[in-house]
Amino acid sequence: MESTPAGGSLRLQSYNIKATSHADQCVDIHKWFALDFSLRKFNNGESGSGTHPFKLETYDAADCGGNVLSTITLPETGDTVVDGSNPATGWSEVSVPGTPLPSGALSAKVSVDTIAGPTGVSYYLLDDVQVVPPDEIFPNDFEGN
Repeated sequence: MESTPAGGSLRLQSYNIKATSHADQCVDIHKWFALDFSLRKFNNGESGSGTHPFKLETYDAADCGGNVLSTITLPETGDTVVDGSNPATGWSEVSVPGTPLPSGALSAKVSVDTIAGPTGVSYYLLDDVQVVPPDEIFPNDFEGN
């Protein structure tokens, strides 16, 4: 990943006070017992005031249907992962690793938002959004050949 936004980065932008921009994606998690949820936010790609909620909701049905079983939220700030000598120009990673899933969780929805604050404008750039199972060694015990 470069220290400047590259093609494929998501830009969410709101121009009016309390206006919200939203993006979401459903993920199949029916074979997992836990997950790592993370994303990278471009530190120099933010403007204005407002909030940037990042969350993942788990559901008891496929395709993010049925009932919400749990909500996992990410912090708005994280560790610099690129250009560590100048955090203002690099990407920072926010994550919640190794989160146990509730029994019966079949799908999860990643939601990212920007909600404009008193200045009436808010935007940011995101990349490398991941919802993955934690590394597991022999999850089903030893496999025979």
